[in-house]
Amino acid sequence: MGIFDNISAALASSGAKGGFPLKITFAFRPVRLASRRDDSVELLLTIENVGEKPALASVSIVSPKGLAFESMGLGREKELRLGSLEVGDRKTLSVPIHGSSRTPPGNYRVEIDVCHHYRDYGHVISTVKKIAELRVV
Repeated sequence: MGIFDNISAALASSGAKGGFPLKITFAFRPVRLASRRDDSVELLLTIENVGEKPALASVSIVSPKGLAFESMGLGREKELRLGSLEVGDRKTLSVPIHGSSRTPPGNYRVEIDVCHHYRDYGHVISTVKKIAELRVV
C-alpha cells in the first residue's frame, strides 16, 4: 500500500480553467497521518499566476472534523492572503495539519478555495474549489 500512497500524493490538481488565471497544485508531506496520535503533516500548496495580468489572490482552507491547523485542535479554518502575484510568479505555502488522539483512521477531505480578487480582498472576481484527500492510518 505504501507505493500507492506515493503515487496519489504526487498527483496534483491544476486550475487555469475557464479564464481563471491561477494554477493550483498541492501535496501532503508525509503522504499520510498516523491515527489516534498527536501527529501532523504539511499541506504544500503552490499557486502560480498563468494569466496575462497581475492577480490579487487569497486561499481559504477548511479541514474536516478531527483535523486542525494547530496542535490544540481548535482551528479548522485558515485564510491566507497571498498579495499580488505578477505574471509567472509562484508562491508555495506550507500549512501544517494536525491530528489528535481522537482522530480515527479514514480518508479526510480538506477543502481548498482559491480566490482571484479585484483591487482589494473585498471584491472577488472568481473562485476555484479543490478537494485534497488526506489518508489517516
